[in-house]
Amino acid sequence: MVITPTLRGLFGIDIDAQTKTITVNPHLPASWDHAEIRNLSLLGGQGTIHFNRQGNKWLVDIANNTWQLRSDIAGSTAGQFARVKKDIKRVLPPQLSIPLRSLEVDQNVTAFSRQLDDNQSPSQPPTPGAQTSRFRILSSTYGDHSLVLTCEGMAGSHALASLIRHEPITPKIQASGPDGNISAVISAQDDVPLKDRDDPLLLAIDFSPGEGWKTVTVTITW
Repeated sequence: MVITPTLRGLFGIDIDAQTKTITVNPHLPASWDHAEIRNLSLLGGQGTIHFNRQGNKWLVDIANNTWQLRSDIAGSTAGQFARVKKDIKRVLPPQLSIPLRSLEVDQNVTAFSRQLDDNQSPSQPPTPGAQTSRFRILSSTYGDHSLVLTCEGMAGSHALASLIRHEPITPKIQASGPDGNISAVISAQDDVPLKDRDDPLLLAIDFSPGEGWKTVTVTITW
């Protein structure tokens, strides 16, 4: 069985045919509420894996009762978590509960650059031949109570990313770059520890003026 880069990277899928076990370590975008892997080739047939976000965890199930699900993510548990009425008898599929990190960055909120025209939406693809100028997150590293982002953007541009909290935490921010002229803020008051996926925090980064691309490190702690 061949595992594609998408299955391995985005969904963290690894298949052990000998024990009929599927390891799931998802790295799904913070704005996704659900996802599906259909017609996954398995020994003896095919299977479909469902991902559903419920509160501060992913619930994962597979429509194939001969296979087991597991995860390397700390705090993950296997079982049957769906609610079933007492008068309805049915066999639930194998399920896996995977806890979410306290804070996630949603890269679906694209960058805004002062160099873009007012009529050009950052969610639209660039025009043919246009120079790439959009902000991007090169890497994200999680600690016990921290998230370190390595970001890249055009000199003099303004970038936005969305931060989603899964626990009532108050994030703090610190930014650094090679020239020291970096500004990064989170759009929330320090005394507002509320969490709401429909009202995410915004991380704003001002890249220093100059030429070409600038790389900055943004450290968020809580």
